[in-house]
Amino acid sequence: MTQAKEQAWIQGIEDGTFQGDAAKIYNMIKDNHVMTLPEISLAMDKRFNQFSGRISELLDAGLIKELKGDKYSLFRITQSDQEKYEFAKMRHNEKIEKLRKKADELGYLIVKKLW
Repeated sequence: MTQAKEQAWIQGIEDGTFQGDAAKIYNMIKDNHVMTLPEISLAMDKRFNQFSGRISELLDAGLIKELKGDKYSLFRITQSDQEKYEFAKMRHNEKIEKLRKKADELGYLIVKKLW
């Protein structure tokens, strides 16, 4: 997604012009202040795997923040543009780190096979 398309998507989610599961989830969290995955699943009448991609999209865009709870993660709307930016950047960096680790593991396996 281009940066312009991503910004239009974010604006559409926030102002209510965009419809779809991501918008529904965003609005449910906004209305309830904080929600867990089981609560979202129940409210949407869908299994987690049917909407987990939308949660990831909202997290990646910085529109929601994941807070680790005792049993379940909690999700809340980010409070400012600065917070959106920080959480989107944090998610991006986490993905890069996962890819680095995977590359290191694969590199190690390839070297090990060559021996």
